[in-house]
Amino acid sequence: MNYKDSGVDIEKANQFISNNKDVIQKTYNNNILNNKNNFAGLYNLSKFRYYQNPVLAVSCDGIGSKIKLAVKYNLPDTYYSLGWDVVSNNVNDILCSGATPLMFLDYYATGKLDLDKADNIIKGIVDNCINCNMTLIGGETAELPLTYREDDFDLVGTCIGITEKDKIFLPEQIRIGDALIGIRSSGPHSNGYSLINKLVDKNTPDNIINDMLQPIRNYFKYWNSLNLHTNLLGCANITGGGFTDNIPRILPDNVAAYINLDSYQRPEVFNWIQKTGNVSEEEMLRVFNLGIGMVICVPEEDIPVAQDILGNDGIVLGNVIKKARESQIVYKYK
Repeated sequence: MNYKDSGVDIEKANQFISNNKDVIQKTYNNNILNNKNNFAGLYNLSKFRYYQNPVLAVSCDGIGSKIKLAVKYNLPDTYYSLGWDVVSNNVNDILCSGATPLMFLDYYATGKLDLDKADNIIKGIVDNCINCNMTLIGGETAELPLTYREDDFDLVGTCIGITEKDKIFLPEQIRIGDALIGIRSSGPHSNGYSLINKLVDKNTPDNIINDMLQPIRNYFKYWNSLNLHTNLLGCANITGGGFTDNIPRILPDNVAAYINLDSYQRPEVFNWIQKTGNVSEEEMLRVFNLGIGMVICVPEEDIPVAQDILGNDGIVLGNVIKKARESQIVYKYK
């Protein structure tokens, strides 16, 4: 008996690496050090001497059970989109620390390695790394037939960014009266899919499925422009926990977020989820992004500049108010 008989094909894994070597190197820059042993990626930080007190920010995240829905419907570019997703999830978290992404590593584990699918995942990862000037410095591909069924897989990434110590977004920078601006999402992104998978069936409209499987928006370019042209005070990535848990994370303890839920039209996919699953409004607000993928905080006087940068993707949701009760978020409805 050999390793291939047990379900692990080393030659196929080597072929996958060989197929994508040139694709991955498109993300390289002059900070990458070539190392023949290749057991770890090496990144030269000596060129970052203009940082006075450099701090590294690190995020590790996957895309969860969105994978199950994506594989089930297998839309065009499904695997490419999932590769894009795992980068966006991690980069958006890094941005919320005030850090610029530098490096990315991926972990792809599957029951049986399918080269076409794996190649498309890597292309999605590479293109999104290039999208935010980030190097794909390493990763791991694991064939685990005893852990995953043949078509099952998991996809996780780690992002490393850098910032000045005095540029880290801290809650105490935020004051009463500061504006809270939402940036539109491209759908549920990758949160709430354990619930979504239970709701979807053969009668689910195609447009709803399509909206559920849209690639996660990467907010790097918006963030970079906002950071240059406004006094950006904080960012909340609206992931697991929705509005209710994520917005308070960027606030000092003595204030609250006032959010006008009538300030924008909620995308239809969320109305479908709420109606089909008989999901309470409270639960919707703490599970889904409801069409807002990131919330930024800027001084009131910076609203016009922020809106000019964000265009139709920017929505003034509300502002920071004095905390009057235990909750740090106050919702307004009609």
